[in-house]
Amino acid sequence: MLCQCKQPPTVTMHTGDKSNSPTHACDSNAPLQRDHGPFEIACLDDPLPLNNDCSGSSPQEPDQPTPTPSAKDYSLFHSNVRLRQFESVHSLQNHLETHLDKYKAQYGVLLFLYSIILTKGVKTMNEEMGDLGESLIDGSQGHGGQGLINLLITGRASSYVWDGVKDVGGLSLIGILKRPAVGFLTRLEHLRYVQVGWYLKNPTNPVWVIASETHLSGLSVLHSLISFSKGISKVDWSRDI
Repeated sequence: MLCQCKQPPTVTMHTGDKSNSPTHACDSNAPLQRDHGPFEIACLDDPLPLNNDCSGSSPQEPDQPTPTPSAKDYSLFHSNVRLRQFESVHSLQNHLETHLDKYKAQYGVLLFLYSIILTKGVKTMNEEMGDLGESLIDGSQGHGGQGLINLLITGRASSYVWDGVKDVGGLSLIGILKRPAVGFLTRLEHLRYVQVGWYLKNPTNPVWVIASETHLSGLSVLHSLISFSKGISKVDWSRDI
């Protein structure tokens, strides 16, 4: 994902319906000039000190949910975050493999998210999202917004799910420019709020992020149940997947 964020912002004009012409779609596995940094990584050089506020309480049972971090916890975390820069994919990979436990621990998701944003660049992300008032996180449900989902899937923070470029009221709005490695489907299409393009419905791997009205989940196909020779043009949400 970090490498995807370094890809150059090339724009290919959208022509035709990819649902009937899958061979015309760009393949995200094609080589890109993105193997060099700099990659900006958020990390914790030292483990966070334990919160002693609950030192007198009994040990937490394994099945009990993790307590919600307090404002003090978040402040402590952010005061300990350090930024490191890597100039090559090789050095980046070595760092992540060596410190993988810190990205799997508490606040690891935030470290990963900050790394994605810093590597991409805040200014570039705002330009790709188009709407400076849009948040990366859904304010009501707490999951990633469409711009963040697309950034993680495709390397571009576009807020739109159609193929190519659309002219909307005289504005050229950029959607998805090629087939990603991981796709995206949403129940909102069944409700006719949005129409997902061919690229996101037909990733190069049979893996999709699934969006409902309240949360995100994942779907993968272990067997060849879907023929990619014709691709997916419509999803029947009335059936169980």
